Amino acid sequence: MIALTGALGTGKTQLVKGLAAGNGEGDVSRVTSPTFTLVHEYAGRVYLYHVDAYRLGNGAELAALGLHEMIRPESAVVIEWAEKVEEILPPDRLTVRFEMTGESGRRMTVEPGGPASERLLERIVNDE
Repeated sequence: MIALTGALGTGKTQLVKGLAAGNGEGDVSRVTSPTFTLVHEYAGRVYLYHVDAYRLGNGAELAALGLHEMIRPESAVVIEWAEKVEEILPPDRLTVRFEMTGESGRRMTVEPGGPASERLLERIVNDE
Protein backbone atom coordinates (compact mmCIF):
# COMPACT_ATOMS: atom_id res chain seq x y z
CA MET A 1 0.00 0.00 0.00
CA ILE A 2 1.13 3.49 -0.85
CA ALA A 3 -0.49 6.40 0.99
CA LEU A 4 -0.25 9.79 -0.74
CA THR A 5 -0.74 13.06 1.13
CA GLY A 6 -0.46 16.67 0.05
CA ALA A 7 -2.38 19.67 -1.19
CA LEU A 8 -4.18 19.94 -4.52
CA GLY A 9 -1.81 20.14 -7.47
CA THR A 10 1.28 18.74 -5.75
CA GLY A 11 1.63 15.70 -8.01
CA LYS A 12 -0.23 12.81 -6.39
CA THR A 13 -2.04 11.73 -9.56
CA GLN A 14 1.13 12.23 -11.62
CA LEU A 15 2.91 9.74 -9.39
CA VAL A 16 0.08 7.25 -9.90
CA LYS A 17 0.44 7.72 -13.68
CA GLY A 18 4.11 6.79 -13.35
CA LEU A 19 3.27 3.76 -11.22
CA ALA A 20 0.66 2.65 -13.75
CA ALA A 21 3.12 3.04 -16.64
CA GLY A 22 5.71 1.01 -14.75
CA ASN A 23 3.06 -1.61 -14.06
CA GLY A 24 2.32 -2.04 -17.76
CA GLU A 25 -0.51 0.43 -18.45
CA GLY A 26 0.02 1.33 -22.09
CA ASP A 27 -2.22 4.40 -22.12
CA VAL A 28 -1.49 6.57 -19.08
CA SER A 29 -3.99 9.15 -20.30
CA ARG A 30 -6.58 6.74 -18.86
CA VAL A 31 -5.07 7.31 -15.40
CA THR A 32 -7.05 10.12 -13.83
CA SER A 33 -7.97 11.00 -10.29
CA PRO A 34 -11.00 8.95 -9.21
CA THR A 35 -12.46 11.86 -7.23
CA PHE A 36 -16.07 11.03 -8.09
CA THR A 37 -15.85 7.29 -8.77
CA LEU A 38 -13.57 6.88 -5.71
CA VAL A 39 -11.65 3.86 -7.12
CA HIS A 40 -10.05 3.11 -10.49
CA GLU A 41 -8.49 -0.25 -11.25
CA TYR A 42 -5.72 -0.84 -13.78
CA ALA A 43 -4.47 -4.24 -14.91
CA GLY A 44 -0.78 -4.95 -15.41
CA ARG A 45 1.83 -7.06 -13.67
CA VAL A 46 -0.33 -6.55 -10.57
CA TYR A 47 -3.79 -5.07 -10.11
CA LEU A 48 -3.34 -1.39 -9.34
CA TYR A 49 -6.14 0.15 -7.31
CA HIS A 50 -6.13 3.95 -7.36
CA VAL A 51 -8.28 5.32 -4.55
CA ASP A 52 -9.19 8.97 -3.95
CA ALA A 53 -10.31 9.56 -0.36
CA TYR A 54 -10.92 13.31 -0.83
CA ARG A 55 -14.71 12.96 -0.66
CA LEU A 56 -14.71 10.36 2.12
CA GLY A 57 -15.50 11.35 5.68
CA ASN A 58 -13.56 8.60 7.43
CA GLY A 59 -11.97 5.18 7.16
CA ALA A 60 -15.28 3.36 7.68
CA GLU A 61 -16.46 4.70 4.31
CA LEU A 62 -13.31 3.34 2.67
CA ALA A 63 -13.86 -0.02 4.36
CA ALA A 64 -17.39 -0.06 2.94
CA LEU A 65 -15.87 0.41 -0.55
CA GLY A 66 -13.97 -2.84 -0.06
CA LEU A 67 -10.48 -1.71 0.94
CA HIS A 68 -9.72 -5.01 2.63
CA GLU A 69 -10.61 -6.95 -0.53
CA MET A 70 -8.20 -4.78 -2.53
CA ILE A 71 -5.26 -5.59 -0.25
CA ARG A 72 -3.88 -8.90 -1.46
CA PRO A 73 -0.51 -10.20 -2.68
CA GLU A 74 -1.28 -9.69 -6.38
CA SER A 75 -2.37 -6.07 -6.00
CA ALA A 76 -1.06 -2.62 -5.19
CA VAL A 77 -3.27 -0.01 -3.54
CA VAL A 78 -2.45 3.68 -3.89
CA ILE A 79 -4.59 6.11 -1.90
CA GLU A 80 -4.68 9.84 -2.58
CA TRP A 81 -5.68 12.01 0.42
CA ALA A 82 -4.70 9.13 2.70
CA GLU A 83 -4.66 11.44 5.73
CA LYS A 84 -8.48 11.45 5.60
CA VAL A 85 -8.68 7.68 6.19
CA GLU A 86 -5.45 7.06 8.09
CA GLU A 87 -7.17 5.23 10.95
CA ILE A 88 -8.05 2.29 8.69
CA LEU A 89 -4.76 2.00 6.80
CA PRO A 90 -2.28 -0.71 7.72
CA PRO A 91 0.75 0.64 9.59
CA ASP A 92 3.16 -1.12 7.20
CA ARG A 93 2.64 1.15 4.22
CA LEU A 94 4.75 3.49 2.16
CA THR A 95 3.70 7.08 2.87
CA VAL A 96 4.59 9.72 0.29
CA ARG A 97 4.12 13.34 1.37
CA PHE A 98 3.98 16.00 -1.32
CA GLU A 99 4.58 19.69 -0.74
CA MET A 100 5.07 22.76 -2.89
CA THR A 101 8.50 24.41 -2.68
CA GLY A 102 7.82 27.60 -4.55
CA GLU A 103 5.78 28.46 -7.59
CA SER A 104 6.54 25.29 -9.54
CA GLY A 105 8.80 23.18 -7.31
CA ARG A 106 7.70 20.14 -5.36
CA ARG A 107 9.21 17.95 -2.69
CA MET A 108 8.33 14.32 -2.00
CA THR A 109 9.15 12.73 1.34
CA VAL A 110 8.88 8.94 1.47
CA GLU A 111 8.48 7.06 4.76
CA PRO A 112 8.19 3.30 5.17
CA GLY A 113 5.97 2.11 8.02
CA GLY A 114 7.33 -1.39 8.52
CA PRO A 115 9.37 -4.24 7.02
CA ALA A 116 7.32 -4.77 3.82
CA SER A 117 7.29 -1.07 2.95
CA GLU A 118 11.01 -0.83 3.79
CA ARG A 119 11.67 -3.61 1.24
CA LEU A 120 9.48 -1.84 -1.32
CA LEU A 121 11.35 1.43 -0.82
CA GLU A 122 14.67 -0.37 -1.15
CA ARG A 123 13.51 -1.93 -4.44
CA ILE A 124 12.42 1.50 -5.72
CA VAL A 125 15.69 3.15 -4.72
CA ASN A 126 17.70 0.34 -6.32
CA ASP A 127 15.48 0.45 -9.45
CA GLU A 128 14.53 -3.24 -9.28
